[in-house]
Amino acid sequence: MFRELVNRVRAIANWQGMGVANNDVWSSVCCTFSGLLAEKSALAGRRIVSFTELGPFFFWLACLGLLGFAAVPTHAADNFTPTSAFTDNRDGTVTHQLTGLTWMRCSMGQTWTGSTCDGTASSYSFNQAKGLSANFAGATDWRLPSPWELATIVDYDIADPGPTINSTMFPNTQSWHFWSGSPSANTSSFAWGVFFGPGAALNPFRSTSGHVRLVRGGQSFGTLTTPSSDFTDNGDGTVTHKQTQLIWKRCAEGQTWTGSTCTGTASPYTYDQAITLTASFAGKTDWRTPNIQELQSIVEYGAYNPSINLTIFSNTPSSYFWSGSPYAGGSDYAWSVSFKYGLAIGYLRSIYNSVRLVRGGQSFAPLTSASDCLLNWAEDNYPTLFVPSRPASQTFGSYILRTYSQTGTYLALSADPNGRVYYYQPSAGSNALLDLGLISTWKTQAGCAQ
Repeated sequence: MFRELVNRVRAIANWQGMGVANNDVWSSVCCTFSGLLAEKSALAGRRIVSFTELGPFFFWLACLGLLGFAAVPTHAADNFTPTSAFTDNRDGTVTHQLTGLTWMRCSMGQTWTGSTCDGTASSYSFNQAKGLSANFAGATDWRLPSPWELATIVDYDIADPGPTINSTMFPNTQSWHFWSGSPSANTSSFAWGVFFGPGAALNPFRSTSGHVRLVRGGQSFGTLTTPSSDFTDNGDGTVTHKQTQLIWKRCAEGQTWTGSTCTGTASPYTYDQAITLTASFAGKTDWRTPNIQELQSIVEYGAYNPSINLTIFSNTPSSYFWSGSPYAGGSDYAWSVSFKYGLAIGYLRSIYNSVRLVRGGQSFAPLTSASDCLLNWAEDNYPTLFVPSRPASQTFGSYILRTYSQTGTYLALSADPNGRVYYYQPSAGSNALLDLGLISTWKTQAGCAQ
């Protein structure tokens, strides 16, 4: 009878052309289901947890799950920086869930009005940009981002002339060069930044006129952007990057790991060949070509020819390496990184470049969040329950949530002082929602900081 009612509501919804946004209609439907679920739990002789007690977020999540909806789908053009990956702090800043970094929504020189960025962005040389500071949104530790940090807010699904950025989160951003805080290792006359027209990472003259967007949180970068202390040697020809939790092969494809170094010559591939590459290595078979943001995370901007940490990635050729990301500006191009200079540019797909494979999710994990450390640990220790791993964390009220589209499951943490962990699987019927216990207990087991 219960399932029959669910199916009838679905049929009515489809017939009327209802959508998730039709809140008035779905609200009444969900109220009905909430009562039915409570009644069903009582009849079964046990009470898992009341949806309404978990607050509006889980109430809606449970209802939408039962009706065949997951989280509101992200538009295909927002694969890199979807709005759902940011928390609006309602003070002119947003926190990027993927990195834990907090960004000013406006470029320096613009004014946050409460809903948008007003005015014209100021222009600075690199040396001028390095001298900038700010007292904004109750914080004084604002700084220039590293080149990779800037790359994490590039929307590579937007075509040149851009701006290649999420305009909802960063309104009125110009398609212009934005400075990082990293000088070029190639020559003292250059410094690093990202051009938000095509989204390319470039190192123009320090005297170039550029804009600035300040950031706070994460680590403050010194001379090196990928120090050896940021990597864990897994002892099997792979390393784990602590800043992203991605696992990298230490050798380029075509090279051989001897136990202490990489020997041989890196094999050349076209883009179409590169994106089909897989491997069975170090006991794993889920190796893949990294996306462009991931590949840039291992560029050593404090080194030149090659621009990589050679202690970690020995004998890396000073050549271009393919990412798995197509170039939105032209179907004949794809994103690649020069490990001679560190540049990230669109390159002809037919060109032969090197490849380094990675595993551990389709995007990088948070830099600083203990909560996301716990979510990552759960995905790594219970891989069959959470597929794909490392989706973007989303914040709904006092809850942090990850949605796993392939397994149809959800994992959430409540942020109250006695926070708890919840696992939700709509297909499990009366056991759909499970209270797994205190967050503090799980964080201790996972080795995540409180």
